Amino acid sequence: MATNLTTTTQIDGGVTLFYDKLLLARAKPHLIHDMWAQIRPMPTGHSKVIKFRQYTNLLSNTTVLSEGVTPSGKQLAKTDLTAQLYQYGDFVHITDVVEITNTSGELQEATALLSQQMAETLDEIIRNVLTTCGSQTTSTAVGDVLDKANIDSIVRTMLGNSAQFITDIIGATDGVSTQAVRPAFWGTIHTDLIDDLEGV
Repeated sequence: MATNLTTTTQIDGGVTLFYDKLLLARAKPHLIHDMWAQIRPMPTGHSKVIKFRQYTNLLSNTTVLSEGVTPSGKQLAKTDLTAQLYQYGDFVHITDVVEITNTSGELQEATALLSQQMAETLDEIIRNVLTTCGSQTTSTAVGDVLDKANIDSIVRTMLGNSAQFITDIIGATDGVSTQAVRPAFWGTIHTDLIDDLEGV
């Protein structure tokens, strides 16, 4: 064996690693809560508060009219809802030296990250509003599971309050393993309940 062998102990490599400029993919959540959001434009110079109005349905009138007698009539009842505009935003600090000395396109990646952050922020805010203002069904006893009885109770409550179906009827086709989808209501549950839902 040669005694004067020159190895990387004496002369280390000029490049210690190879950097792959293709960035690894990030996990991105499936954002769903804006499916039920209403988007309304706010013209400039018209406050930061928008008001929505809804009129209460009139009760049915089964009284037979008498000839020549004007009925007493009904009074309209309204409900006003207001929404406040808020601003949300963020930014990333990047020096010009970072941009000069790197090849991964940090500005483009920062833009993509801020865009994803914006979408997740909106989804979270919409979810919080929905859970605060909307109707929800929760289990009241420890150990309760999501089962057919729970779902049937929710459906009866929805139908009893004149809730409208959201999903149109989809007819079955001659494709493989296709089934008709009946009119339905949308609902959101925690992902931990998927096994319970599949078991119904």
